[in-house]
Parts: sequence; structure tokens; C-alpha cells
Amino acid sequence: MICVGQSATYLSAQIERYLIYHIPTSLRQVKWSYIFGLMEDIKEDYFIEDYTISQTTLEEVFFALAGNQILRKRRRFKC
Repeated sequence: MICVGQSATYLSAQIERYLIYHIPTSLRQVKWSYIFGLMEDIKEDYFIEDYTISQTTLEEVFFALAGNQILRKRRRFKC
């Protein structure tokens, strides 16, 4: 877990050697430059080879909503 501001990010997915962290929307006031600087500062200490910082895409939101809807339907029809 990485602390940014008063809240903390959380690991939302792990795909092989790739870790995807979520930064809560309550941290909108945190500047991108601060996050990039933080990543550069910890890069060597945590053996980070490469990183990407981006906003959630509309496609990702759609898939998350669609996935939740499928799970709800499965629970409703579960025997």
C-alpha cells in the first residue's frame, strides 16, 4: 500500500509481474506531478523497472459495470 495524501491507494489487480493500484477519487486534489515524483523517489528502493500512471478510461468503467451486472444476475439465479 502506498500512502498519498491522507488516504491510501490499494492493489486492485495483479497480472503476472504487473501490479495495478487504484487511487481513490477522494484524492483528486493530488497533482499528477506529485504522484510521478513519488514514483521516481521510490523506484530504486522497490526495484520498480517501469510504471504508468493514467486515468480510468470509459471502456474500463463500462467493463466494471458490466461485470458487476453479470455477477448480480448469477447470484439471483443461483440454486
